[in-house]
Amino acid sequence: MSEAHTPGLWNQKHRAGSDGMYRTEIYSEEFGGIATCEWTPENFGSGVIGTYREANARLIAAAPDLLAALVALVNHKDDLMPSRLWYAARAAIARAE
Repeated sequence: MSEAHTPGLWNQKHRAGSDGMYRTEIYSEEFGGIATCEWTPENFGSGVIGTYREANARLIAAAPDLLAALVALVNHKDDLMPSRLWYAARAAIARAE
């Protein structure tokens, strides 16, 4: 597995800025900021931000763990697992790396 991304563990936090913007930050305790999504109070209650903000932040923060799980799955393939799942896992790994 290549290490082309910031090593996990990734975390998330939400905060209000002094500029009137709100931010969801994905970060590593060891390496710092990874991604920041910003929004204003006017667009918080509807659309993608209001509906999916928490779920999207959790998914982004889980990316290193998801990648590691897929790598482990592919590296420990057994004959009982359907091959289409193995190929889907390989494709996801390739996209992430």
